[in-house]
Amino acid sequence: MIKDYLMLIWKNVTHKKIRSWLTVIGVVIGIAAIISLIALGQGLESGIEEQFSKMGISSLRVIPKGLMGQPERSDILTTKDSDICENVIGVDYVTPMLVKSIKVSYSNEDKFVSVYSYPSDQGEKGLADLDVKYAKGRAFKDGEKEVAIIGSKFSEDTFRKEIRIGNKIDIGNDSFKVIGIFEETGTNVDNVAYIPLEQARETFSEPDGLSVIVVHALEGVDLEELGKKVIKDLKRSRDDELFEVYTPKQLLEQVSSILGIVQIILVGIASISLVVGGVGIMNSMFTSVLERTTEIGTMKAIGATNKDILLLFLIESGSIGLVGGTFGVILGSVMAYSVEFVASQLGFGLISISVSPILILFALAFSFLVGVASGVIPAIRASKLIPVEALRYE
Repeated sequence: MIKDYLMLIWKNVTHKKIRSWLTVIGVVIGIAAIISLIALGQGLESGIEEQFSKMGISSLRVIPKGLMGQPERSDILTTKDSDICENVIGVDYVTPMLVKSIKVSYSNEDKFVSVYSYPSDQGEKGLADLDVKYAKGRAFKDGEKEVAIIGSKFSEDTFRKEIRIGNKIDIGNDSFKVIGIFEETGTNVDNVAYIPLEQARETFSEPDGLSVIVVHALEGVDLEELGKKVIKDLKRSRDDELFEVYTPKQLLEQVSSILGIVQIILVGIASISLVVGGVGIMNSMFTSVLERTTEIGTMKAIGATNKDILLLFLIESGSIGLVGGTFGVILGSVMAYSVEFVASQLGFGLISISVSPILILFALAFSFLVGVASGVIPAIRASKLIPVEALRYE
């Protein structure tokens, strides 16, 4: 019986090729959009998780309360706060940082870029939570001041002329010798410069302020408990709550939450095209019922039941949805991987696309169900046709 159904469906679909493909296109576009957006969202999230896993799994961050975006505020945290954090039991060491967007000049060209700073006596240890490697050059030495380490994109793309080891760049009113260039990371590190905190205080005219304090825990110390201690000691010292303390896990949860909301909105928008595809299937099935009225009457006259006719049209509409879903999965996967390729070529290495079998099965099942749901009303109408009237239909 199923074989007969499939033969009839194939005959009808191939008989009206153009209409069938136009019907399928709506589902293809909808499923492709959903697949690509979900894959991109998951890829971005997995990329961010990977970056966080490289970051300070044994560190937490103290930032100004309510901070959004880059940590450039320096009117809340101070050197005193850094000292308080360093004296908390369970802390290994603290990296106080000062961040500013400032004019940087090189080869008669000016650009406003982000400049980070940390104590020169921490050398490579000061950037341990970023998991960066040096393509060329070295880290700061204790006591160095007018030196800078830059990211790969900063070196190659910020100015028309590439910055090399030994070149000098002007940051604010001071001149800095480039002593190190990081390997490309695919993160914001690629686009910034790092200078010693001692010099940054003079260059930025910030004698005491800090933008962020990175607190590194001793091995085996629970970060959640350490965070509570840091909050307690800072509250007691500052007598206010104008700061926030985050573990990498908390930061990741916040980012994942935001990405999840954005993804839901985008998938919701993409689903509109799938609804349009469903309406197209319904319209095509109504037309098919009208065109095949005599055929339906003949089938009923030779013994086909209402259930047989209903099942025939439901399988046909579901098959149209499934075919559209199959092509949609292929197109959506190609789109997602293309975005990953383009992003990697542009230096954004965070996206790591992986179209999981579960996502593919979900998309195929969903497209089939959309097709079936769209064909319910036309199928019921076809099943209720009276054989005598159907045979007399012209």
